[in-house]
Formats: sequence, C-alpha cells, structure tokens
Amino acid sequence: MKSNKLILALALTLAAGSQTFAQTAGCDVAIINRGFEDPVLAEDGFTYTIPGWTVVGDAGAFNPGSLTYTGGNVAEGNNCVFLSCCVGGRSAGVVRQTLQGFLTENTTYDLSMSVGQRLDAPWANFRVQLLAGSTPVIDTLVTAAPTAGTFSQRNFQFVCPMGHVAAGGQLQIRVSHEGAGAHQANCDGFQLVATPNCVSICAQPVEFRACRGGSGQFTAAHAGVGPFTYRWFRNNVALTDRTNPWGSVVTGAFTRTLSISNIREIDNAEYRLVVTNGCGNVSTETAQILVCSADFNCDGAVDLFDYLDFVSAFGTGTLAADWNEDGVIDFFDYLDFIFNFSSGC
Repeated sequence: MKSNKLILALALTLAAGSQTFAQTAGCDVAIINRGFEDPVLAEDGFTYTIPGWTVVGDAGAFNPGSLTYTGGNVAEGNNCVFLSCCVGGRSAGVVRQTLQGFLTENTTYDLSMSVGQRLDAPWANFRVQLLAGSTPVIDTLVTAAPTAGTFSQRNFQFVCPMGHVAAGGQLQIRVSHEGAGAHQANCDGFQLVATPNCVSICAQPVEFRACRGGSGQFTAAHAGVGPFTYRWFRNNVALTDRTNPWGSVVTGAFTRTLSISNIREIDNAEYRLVVTNGCGNVSTETAQILVCSADFNCDGAVDLFDYLDFVSAFGTGTLAADWNEDGVIDFFDYLDFIFNFSSGC
C-alpha cells in the first residue's frame, strides 16, 4: 500500500506540472524504427533490410566504427541509414516509409533528421521528401555536408493551407541518393511533428479501475496554437471542482488532467475533455471509471482477504462497513457486500 501511495503521489506531481501547456504544441507522427536500431548490428556491420522501411537499391543500415565516424558514434543510438550508388550493380539507394497520418489542412509539418558525412567516403547529395499520396509537399536536395566524421541536425517545414490539393493524402517519408557513384550520405533519428492551428487530440483519456474510496485520473494530450481552455464533462454534463453529494471529490475540471478521489459506484460514468482555442474546440473520446466495489482492501483483486477485511470492519463497527451508506451498520450492509463480492468486478 505504501508503494501505491508513492506511485499516486508521483502521478499527481507529474500531472500538476503539466497544467501550463505550451502556446504551440504538435502531435508526433509515429515513425517505425526512426533511429534504425532494429536490427541490432555489430560494429561496422550492415544490412540492406530495415524493419519498418522499404529499401530500394544501394541503401540500408549500418553500425559505424571508428574508421567511419569519430569515436564510432552517430547522432541517435548505434545505427544509421546509408544511401549509396551503386555497389554490385544496384540502383541509387532509396529508403521510404508510409506513415499512419494523413495531410491535414491548416497544419504545419516539421520534419527533422540527423545527417552525417563519413570519414572514409565522399559526401553524396541526397533528396528528402515528405509526400501526401503521390504529391511531394517537402522536396529538398541536401547539398551542404557536415564536417567529416560528424552529424548535424537538419529541419524541413511545410505549412498546409486550406484547400490544398493533396489534403487527405497519406503521408510518406522518402530519402534518396542523388550524388555521384561511390559517394555516400548517412541519416538518422527521423521525426515528424504535425502542429494544427485548430486543436487536435493526440492521445485520448484511458479508462481506469478503482475501488470504492480509491482515486484515479483522466488525462489527454493535444496539439494546436494556444492559448487553450479546458473543460471536463461527465455524461455530457460540465464538471466543476467540488465534493459531490455522494462524497467523491473532483479536481482539475478546468485543466488537462481530471482527478477524482473517494470514488463511489455512482462515479462509474463517461468522461470526456473539451479543448478550446481561438480556432474552435474539439472533444476527446469518452472514457469510464470501472468501480470495483468488492475490492474492499483496494489491492486490485477481489479475493478472500476482501471478505475477511469486511467482516472485521463489520464486527468492530468501522464506518467503511456501512456498505449501503444509510448511516447504520446492520445486517443489510452485510447482505449488500456479499452481493457485490459474489458478483466480483
């Protein structure tokens, strides 16, 4: 129980620290194997197959050694991608990945990566593209090399206006070798962040399970241009910070994180957050509290110990044994608890 209290205290501390949201916040668009660490390669090892990426021609992943990079280090982890031309008769190297996201109007896209130049190979120009369907929305030929043996950060941006012809197209990252034969470019640590002017939900609130008298939180993540206002709803009724008539305590109704303590069965309802900025508002999906009444000792399981603890509380007249909360501890409380206990959660 002591460790549970410490975990809850840490969660409350983290939530309290997240209430002042940045004026501009973006959603990270998921990129599989963005640092090319799968598969694990031995030093100086390489592969033409990269999980999550389509590899065409003379491209793949390798683990740099001290002959290729100072100290054998790369910007992100141990592996990076190589783009070459044209060993073994292969065509110029290309790596690409189709993402789960779609191009959205009124949204800014920031694509970043680390770019490296080997100590033992000439620099190769390469092309970076972000496509929506078949339409390039970022299309840049990278010609400036970092210092040999090092990596440097490169950033690219596209602002998608309303009515753009490619809006709704599925996003794809494509990087291709555009240099001379026997020249090579290296890349690592791809990241794509989408920042809408209007509010967009990045992460939905998640249902949680609680015992009677327990505590829990709902939270959500969003993107957009602030300032933002927040309002939580319970069964479509706006919440305020207060102690409910049935005893549960609501805090954070006007923040990104809603906390409920001293939870009762009636708190089992649908909760959602509405986030508003100057562009409009958006609602999260609903999430529920799953109240497990029979978990009398709040250890996360319904078992014999809950029954024994209730009987002990009932025998000593402890307030928690007033199961039907009618102000009297009597046989009806025992019967109601047994009914809950036999039903489990």
